Amino acid sequence: MEEGIVVHSFQRNPEEEVRFCVREYKERRYIDVRLWFLPANGEEFRPTKKGITLSLEYLAEIKKGLERVGKVASEMALQQAPKPVK
Repeated sequence: MEEGIVVHSFQRNPEEEVRFCVREYKERRYIDVRLWFLPANGEEFRPTKKGITLSLEYLAEIKKGLERVGKVASEMALQQAPKPVK
């Protein structure tokens, strides 16, 4: 699989980051969301097996799922918010 294009990444901690990539393999395009780590020698980040690669045709479903996760997380945060003291 080709290296691909990193479209977004964020630092999870000093030794790990999450990368969102678009890749091409055998003339098909894929979305790859993967955890990358910094080896002990500190050279450069390397991919782990922790991640998922899906065909680009699932992009709409991925977006729908993330929107729902955001809604549920917001609702959970509201339920756990401290109640005002009267």
